[in-house]
Amino acid sequence: ALQIFNEGNGISLHLANPTEVGDVAKEIMAQINATLFQDPQSGKIKLKLAREDYVLADLPEFGPDEIEAITDYSVTLWEQTINVVRVAFTNRENSYADGIAPQMDDGNIRFSGRQKTAMIKFPYLFDSALAAELSAREMSNLSTPLFKATLLMNRKSVVVGPGDPFKLTWPEYGLSQVVVRARKIGLGKKRNGKVTMQIV
Repeated sequence: ALQIFNEGNGISLHLANPTEVGDVAKEIMAQINATLFQDPQSGKIKLKLAREDYVLADLPEFGPDEIEAITDYSVTLWEQTINVVRVAFTNRENSYADGIAPQMDDGNIRFSGRQKTAMIKFPYLFDSALAAELSAREMSNLSTPLFKATLLMNRKSVVVGPGDPFKLTWPEYGLSQVVVRARKIGLGKKRNGKVTMQIV
């Protein structure tokens, strides 16, 4: 809560119409760049912010000793990256009119020779300065090729929760201490002691 407050990204809203609370939570998580999940040990709902707030040397590292297999491995190509982002928001400073915060990656445009645009709507965003910051954040995420994969791991991975970063080493794919984040973690079955983890 303090981190979000310091970033000026607090949200105050009134839901006047019936809506699914899960849908509202997803919209809030997208705006503050966070993951919401239930801790399997405590049963509590937890929120993890995706921030570069870690010390690289302190991150756990997983490799062939902990990972049995990597599946669904895919890499975003440069041709698939986004180089123009337009964040739609409600501009409180302009009598709550519709606003757009654009962001461009000129280097990506020159490299790819084309423009590829993403329109992103944050329904609980009302500040133009913050809109510009979030547009830059989304541009940073979308303009760089990323890889996704699913890991089949042993129980040593329990130290990692959804949204947590860790270092991945997998010589077969030329990965050495690459920082990734856990997205969705399957609890596995008691008998085989294996856990599935989606990463990016």
